[in-house]
Amino acid sequence: MLAVFGDCHIGNLQVHGGPVEAGLNLRCRENLASLKAALETAAAASAETVVIAGDLLDTMRPTPQAMAEVARVLAAGANSIHRIFLIPGNHDRNSSLPGDHALGVFVGLARVKVLDKPTQVTCADDSDIVLIPFRSEPVEHWLGASLENLLPETGNRCRVLVMHQGIKDDTMPEWMRNSTDAIHINVLGNLCAKYDIGLVLAAHWHAHRTWEWAAGSFKADFVQIGALNPTGFSDPGSDYGRVALVSREGLVSFGRVHGPRFLTLRDPAASFDAASADRLHIRYVVPPERLNEAVERAKSDLAKGLVVGAHADADDSLVEAATRTAAKEAASAETLEHALAAYVMAMPLDEGVDREAVLTECRRLLGV
Repeated sequence: MLAVFGDCHIGNLQVHGGPVEAGLNLRCRENLASLKAALETAAAASAETVVIAGDLLDTMRPTPQAMAEVARVLAAGANSIHRIFLIPGNHDRNSSLPGDHALGVFVGLARVKVLDKPTQVTCADDSDIVLIPFRSEPVEHWLGASLENLLPETGNRCRVLVMHQGIKDDTMPEWMRNSTDAIHINVLGNLCAKYDIGLVLAAHWHAHRTWEWAAGSFKADFVQIGALNPTGFSDPGSDYGRVALVSREGLVSFGRVHGPRFLTLRDPAASFDAASADRLHIRYVVPPERLNEAVERAKSDLAKGLVVGAHADADDSLVEAATRTAAKEAASAETLEHALAAYVMAMPLDEGVDREAVLTECRRLLGV
């Protein structure tokens, strides 16, 4: 059994960072707990090999305390797993030069191996695993050459490609289709057909997706595993924490581990699943006139222990729209005094603010 997961993003992340204990903030401890749970999931599935497919760390410069705890968790996991491979991702690698990453301190751990260049390894059942670390150059320019250096064009063994690069298709938004750190499914499929790779497991992009690719009699499965730990509110929802489990026949199933999850709500009265075993971080993004209500709701959620982090923000898009409206009102005025009055009466202000008092103070300061 092979187990693969990635994008653990361990470090003292700042959004809802929480209290610091022994140099580790709340977010760091949450992500460490997910790493420990992922290794336990792999061991429970009798995985002989585990690949952490990049971005074990969130930064090239992690704190010594974080590094020590990661080493402790890896060493404990290696007690029940035959070997653990680490490949650098974009967060924990500075360049493609050998050794220019943050994983070197783990080299001395028993049963843990750091691979910072494309490498082929053979499992106990004679299947091949190809491990591809992150490179900043466009992946479609170099992946084929890397595979050519590692593999003959034909083989009769199960081959799995694990990489820290995204997978894209024509249904994705333009910015994703144009990304150079992802490979198109058709380009990837042609490479897999050439080198007899039946399964691709990709980290790097945080959303989980799967594809079935076929050309003639050849078929391959592509899996974007998804992040073990989302990094913040840019990774919304609960669809994270997957550990890909690959059988000797190349069949994929998934274990799931709990961890931090980030939810944005647009209504201070909205409900959410407080019974979830995940550690919820909530952000209320509301119209300016409801900001005070949202602040109180966030405080209440924290006080009741429903979430581990909560805050409220005014909806910038609404503020920007109101500001543009106010500016248009002012631009149509014939005098400075009328323009000032038009702007203040239409500008975005917190709930309860006396607009007449604001206008009076502005007139005093401007002498109009």
